[in-house]
Amino acid sequence: MLKAQGGVCAICGQPQTVDNKRESRRLLCVDHDHETGRGRALLCDPCNLLIGLVSDNFDMIERVILYLQTH
Repeated sequence: MLKAQGGVCAICGQPQTVDNKRESRRLLCVDHDHETGRGRALLCDPCNLLIGLVSDNFDMIERVILYLQTH
């Protein structure tokens, strides 16, 4: 999956990062459908959190988009 996505987040396109202070790699998360448990794609922590906060709710996502466009 990582190779198929070119090593980047499926939403924002940011690559996995390395924390220079700890020399540790920050791996992308495997996003999954909470109803079926089926994996969807690899996401960075912020994008994974965003999807989790809107609970895969398309109406909520549309309202967020409208809010950002308005403000």
